[in-house]
Amino acid sequence: MQLFRILYIEDDEIDRRNMEWICSYLPKVELLILDDFSELERGLQFKPDLIITDRYIDDNCFSEKLAFWIGTPYYVLSNSVVENLDLRQQPIEYLPKPLAKSKLEEVVKNAQASNAPNTDKNVATSGHSDQPNLKDLPNLAFFDQIPNAEMRDTMLALLLTELVNAYKDIKHQHQDITGKINSGKSINTSDYEALRQSVHKLASKFSMLEMRQSFDLTRELEQMLLKQKLDTNLVRDLMINVQTCIDFLKNA
Repeated sequence: MQLFRILYIEDDEIDRRNMEWICSYLPKVELLILDDFSELERGLQFKPDLIITDRYIDDNCFSEKLAFWIGTPYYVLSNSVVENLDLRQQPIEYLPKPLAKSKLEEVVKNAQASNAPNTDKNVATSGHSDQPNLKDLPNLAFFDQIPNAEMRDTMLALLLTELVNAYKDIKHQHQDITGKINSGKSINTSDYEALRQSVHKLASKFSMLEMRQSFDLTRELEQMLLKQKLDTNLVRDLMINVQTCIDFLKNA
């Protein structure tokens, strides 16, 4: 069997580590990871059989780069509420974040069999990230499937760091907006967008911890921020849930 080459484009370190461990258990799969779109030419020299890319990296949308990989099957990772993209070059499939091992195995198997991505339009509604627990308490089922203990511990440490940083960023950004509101100052679109991006990054983290209510909360808040509206109660609830995750991971 020939090597099956996957080009993976993702700026989130914990998602990159997740992809590394998954591919390490897939036979005859060779992986190249890029953390942004700036090295796409090097990525294409790799001659990938399949491309899996994040939707947005540093405010750059994957749809701006389609010309680089015309003719190569690709999937897009997404937990975004923003779905209105004008794509004319080829059909696209979505995969949920975080990417589950079983889902990637399915994608690779189908691509190897047909030399094209799976045409099942429901791929985004299946897999690990649609199986959160209803009590909305964090658990480590996603991480417990990782057989390499060192990799598991590394990913958990990264997750904890990202949650701590997210808590600080959201607290600061929220205080900045509410401070402007209270003082009668104008709020820039960039203020809402900065907070939206911080909230957006939390969605996949809550999914990793199987927290459906918190995941849905990020969706609701992100949609509101897109309309340049702010609900301080939602932000408060979100921060409480982030702190719950932080405390849980510190004692895990």
